[in-house]
Amino acid sequence: MDIDIKIQDEELKRKLTSLQKKLKNLRPILLEVGNMVRNDIEQAFEREQSPFGQRWQPLAVFTVLAGVRGRLTGKKGRETKQTHNYLQGRKILTASGQLGMSFTVKADSDSVTVGTNKVYARIHHFGGKAGRGRRTSIPARPFLPVSKSGQLEPSLQKGIIRYIERKLEE
Repeated sequence: MDIDIKIQDEELKRKLTSLQKKLKNLRPILLEVGNMVRNDIEQAFEREQSPFGQRWQPLAVFTVLAGVRGRLTGKKGRETKQTHNYLQGRKILTASGQLGMSFTVKADSDSVTVGTNKVYARIHHFGGKAGRGRRTSIPARPFLPVSKSGQLEPSLQKGIIRYIERKLEE
């Protein structure tokens, strides 16, 4: 997913600058920060809500039924156990589980990148038109812990700052 988001958090920038003066190589610290961000993303998929607490829009009936096509009923037209289990456990954006688990962390001495190679991540995060002729509307189901203005989700921000402060004390 090729989305470039720059964190605009001044307090976080100041803490990192202080830490950089003490250490020559911030890579291990930034790698841990990236892992904290990735964990927040994975929790969004688990909870089916944005890191800011907004519930994701439920799956469309068509989407749910597409997943059970050919498995709807067993003998005598009754719902099969397989179909029942599928419908009970079906989570949003987790048909294959690949998107939520695809996020990687890369860090060097002065930056960290959290990203995915799944090209469909953008449409699921921001929403929009997709499919043939762009006739299908995909609702936004945000999973990145960064606001449109570049602010980190508050509890993640506090966690990162606490982590950096501990490193400053060491």
